[in-house]
Amino acid sequence: MARAIRIQQRNPIDSLLSCASIKLYDLVNKRDFHSQEGIKGLQPCHRTFWKIKPAGPVLDKLDYQVDSICRAVGKNSQDDSLEQSLENLGFPLTSELVLQTILRLGDRKHALRLFISAYKLKPSPFTLEFNEGDFTNVLQNEVCSNQDDRSHLGRNYDSRVRHELLKLFSHEDQFSAFLSVLDVYIQRRKSVISSAQFNILIKGLGWAGMPDAAVHVFQNMGTFGCDPGVMHYNCLLGVLLKEKQLDRALHVFQKMLGAGISPSLHTYTILIHGCCFADRSDMALNFITSMRNEGLDPNVHNYSALIDGLSKSKQIDKAYSLFCQMKEEGCAPNEVTFNALINGFCKEGRLAEAFLFLDEMTSYACKPNARSYTILIDGLCRMNRSEDAFLLLRKMTNSGYTPSIVTYNALMNGLCKEGKLFEAYNLLDGMLNKGCLPNVSTYTTLICGLCKHGMVHKIFELWEEMSKICIPDVTIYTSVIDGLCKQGRVFEAEHVFHKALEKGCPPNVYTYNALISGFCKMGILEKASTLFDTMEAKGDCPDLCTYNTLISGFSKAGRPHDALKFLQSMPQNNCKPDVSTYNIIVSSFCRLLKADEAYDLKNSMQALNCSPDTFTYNMLINVLCKVGRLEEATSIIEEMLLEGCFPTVVTYNTMLSGYCQKGAIQEASLLFLQMGCRGIGPDDVAYTCMIVAFCRIGNAEKAYKLFIEMYNEGMILDVVSCNRLLQSLCDISRVLKANRVFKLMELKGPSLNKDSFEAVINGFCKIQRIIKAFLLFDQMVFKRWVPSIQTCNLLILGLCRLDRLTLALKVFERLPIIGVDCNEETLNIIINALRKVGRIKECEQYLGKLIQLASDASWVR
Repeated sequence: MARAIRIQQRNPIDSLLSCASIKLYDLVNKRDFHSQEGIKGLQPCHRTFWKIKPAGPVLDKLDYQVDSICRAVGKNSQDDSLEQSLENLGFPLTSELVLQTILRLGDRKHALRLFISAYKLKPSPFTLEFNEGDFTNVLQNEVCSNQDDRSHLGRNYDSRVRHELLKLFSHEDQFSAFLSVLDVYIQRRKSVISSAQFNILIKGLGWAGMPDAAVHVFQNMGTFGCDPGVMHYNCLLGVLLKEKQLDRALHVFQKMLGAGISPSLHTYTILIHGCCFADRSDMALNFITSMRNEGLDPNVHNYSALIDGLSKSKQIDKAYSLFCQMKEEGCAPNEVTFNALINGFCKEGRLAEAFLFLDEMTSYACKPNARSYTILIDGLCRMNRSEDAFLLLRKMTNSGYTPSIVTYNALMNGLCKEGKLFEAYNLLDGMLNKGCLPNVSTYTTLICGLCKHGMVHKIFELWEEMSKICIPDVTIYTSVIDGLCKQGRVFEAEHVFHKALEKGCPPNVYTYNALISGFCKMGILEKASTLFDTMEAKGDCPDLCTYNTLISGFSKAGRPHDALKFLQSMPQNNCKPDVSTYNIIVSSFCRLLKADEAYDLKNSMQALNCSPDTFTYNMLINVLCKVGRLEEATSIIEEMLLEGCFPTVVTYNTMLSGYCQKGAIQEASLLFLQMGCRGIGPDDVAYTCMIVAFCRIGNAEKAYKLFIEMYNEGMILDVVSCNRLLQSLCDISRVLKANRVFKLMELKGPSLNKDSFEAVINGFCKIQRIIKAFLLFDQMVFKRWVPSIQTCNLLILGLCRLDRLTLALKVFERLPIIGVDCNEETLNIIINALRKVGRIKECEQYLGKLIQLASDASWVR
């Protein structure tokens, strides 16, 4: 059915612009917006029908002629053939005919082709004068209308209208064609587009995401006899800042000042919003100062934007100071201001202060809204306080606000983060019961929670339900694949990967990375490599994570040369390796003790302007020390200093270990002293290395001094090294010092063990401090440590020599009880002690045991 647009002056350009309204009307009818549940208030209003209404009766002759032109346009795809067909129609081509045909076509491309061809034929009368009322109404009312004027239509209607109309008029190729037509006619009329219409064009191109085209229109205003004013500059600034082109916008602003045009309050509002959007709150603060210098008072919108920007850039204290300044200046905050502050405090984890603002809102004639509650609910969930979040949800609903999908998603995230998956399922059911349909983000959060807590099997139960509500996207597929891979179920993950392909959901780089990582962790490197090849063949460029995962997989498998092949292929995909990439392969060469290959790779990375870090150098020093090339390892430290990469305690510890293993104690001691001089205090590893080295060469006194120094610094030696020190001290009869070490271990750690007791007991026996040894033995047995027979024999012998035969016999009698089997040496000690004191009968008893023991031993042999 033909439709016409009510216009005041009928000319082809107005008709061309009006096609947008026809297209929109068709779009509304096709999609039947007003019949869909959940989308309310989308019926066409009086404005729609003012623009678009069924055409009334037209003359049969005119209708016939319009139909003839429409058929000609449809049959001829080339402009030249269209011109020929128009000439052969058999009736004159008037401006009225062109107008009515464009309205009938309702198609941008066909309308534009007819317009250009008709102009070449120069129908009479043929006027190109724009009717500002029509042009402005068609675009401004539908594309750039004030939100308040159409608030009853709903937010979705406004955004869809803008989107669809801009798709019709703001595509760059069509816009260029449109401008070329205007250039033809500019020679006939000095002003074809008015100042107001330029505003609309610039703003429309901004909505279409075409900042370059907007700048082009702005720069060519003078050609059409229009000088840019503050409104045009404001429009262009808004377009550029929406695309985060801050530097370009500032250049336009400077040009505006240079042209002598004073910025308006709206100019500064746009700039402040733009700076905050680009995370340049510091610059936005400067504009507040500039406003005051221009005699303009910042309003609530300026302050709110800046407070929001400061809050988002983690400068909440500065945001609060500005809030206080705002109130002092008599500018009352609104809901947006409070929500920005609440959000900032929640992001910093300062929930108590955030809740204070919720109460303060009522002091300024504004109430907490749904966004206020949602921000606080999200903040509570981030702090693992989901129970409090649900209490606030109840308060929110009691206040008359309906939770949005954003609110529910925040709660879902909190429950999954705390591992409350049963409650998360209940929340999902609750959403459905209340008519709030979960979205992809809801299911992604729940699926990630299930994966994190090892409940991957539940995902497949959820999948069928999810498919009825929303189509799983690549994010959901990736989450499932990642979860399965982390549980080692890579073949199931591979099945999901292929299922996504079958469903027409192509994987992205994160999907590939998840599956490649799973294969590499399981050591299935050939499959990982094949998947990488598939990724490249389909035009999906691997990123740094992809390469690092593969390089790590092959390196850990002891295949650094295969890993090198991936490193060499990175430039082909415009992917630059970082220091971590090189370190993975260097580490692999070092583990294989291939020092030369590791060093060559270090040189290669330097040649490509990738500086080695401390970790790189430490690995090289370690491998050189292990293969005994200490001089080269020392030169690496000198190279580090020249490259501005300072050695760490790990660097020195590695060198110390190398020197000590080689027995170069003098060099190790010198390096140990240098650590303190260079501001790197030795740690427990350095002390351990030196103490063990001194014990090894028999210098227990030096080892003891380092031990005391170490404990005075608050560090603790490990039990094995302590026992070694105890044994070394006792070997040179420094038993009292060994006893002090023993006491420090008992007091500060590490925990004493069997070897600790035996070393000191043996030491005391050696210096004839038998009672001390006996007391320690008693303590050892009490702690349920089983002494060796050698220690027992040494103690019994010491007691016998001290003429403490009774105690010696008690120790002997306790041996079977504590799980120690006596040997021939034990019995000989007892027999000799009894014989000396004349206890012959007891000697005979023990002698019988000795014969029996010798007989058993002979039988065993």
